[in-house]
Amino acid sequence: MVIFPNTAKNFTGTFDDTLVATIKSYQKFYNIEQTGQLDTKTIAQKILPRCRNRDVGDQTSSSSPRPSKSYNDADIKIAFYSGDHGDGGPFDGPLGQLAHAFEPPAGMFHFDGDENWEMEGQLLKLPSRVVTAVDLESVAVREIGHLLGLGHSTDKESVMYATIPTLARKVLLKRDDIAGIQSIYEANTKTAIPNSPPNDGGDVFSGISIVVAPFCLPFLMVVVALVNNIFL
Repeated sequence: MVIFPNTAKNFTGTFDDTLVATIKSYQKFYNIEQTGQLDTKTIAQKILPRCRNRDVGDQTSSSSPRPSKSYNDADIKIAFYSGDHGDGGPFDGPLGQLAHAFEPPAGMFHFDGDENWEMEGQLLKLPSRVVTAVDLESVAVREIGHLLGLGHSTDKESVMYATIPTLARKVLLKRDDIAGIQSIYEANTKTAIPNSPPNDGGDVFSGISIVVAPFCLPFLMVVVALVNNIFL
């Protein structure tokens, strides 16, 4: 069941216990101070080139390992891609198209791997902040909205507004966002949803561009935290 808060003030961005424990396990494996947070040393280790094999096996506990579901079994598949990646919506490099999502049964949630993504002002790829930085959480919140059935909003303050400036952060749900999702899931509300343009699956920023190295999967744990804190 999806339960939505009555106010965006409930959002804290804090990782839950399971995610903190997972990050600590990763930090312990690589002899990093076990903070349970995506600090600079952890991110630096995570983005290093590495062997494709896993560090630890898929299991629910150390005493009773068992296979987990595969990526292809998931209802929603989250990934970072660069350029054409086979879903009919190729990314275009830094800025421009930032991400897109397709609600189930397709259930795809893709970020452009060529963006200068940042979390709370901290760049995830580069050593210092740049004018082309895009806030990962802000884009993730909007794409989660698409996965739940929301289209783009005409309200510039809404998290479902189609564009976002670089260096900006927008993660707090506004009245339009809450009214829209409550309408879809039949909440007890009489608030009407304003007219919104159809969801074309792509969110955009029009501005300058800079060539940066592509990246892939290090930040999926961030998206999991967002889903837990905002929509579950």
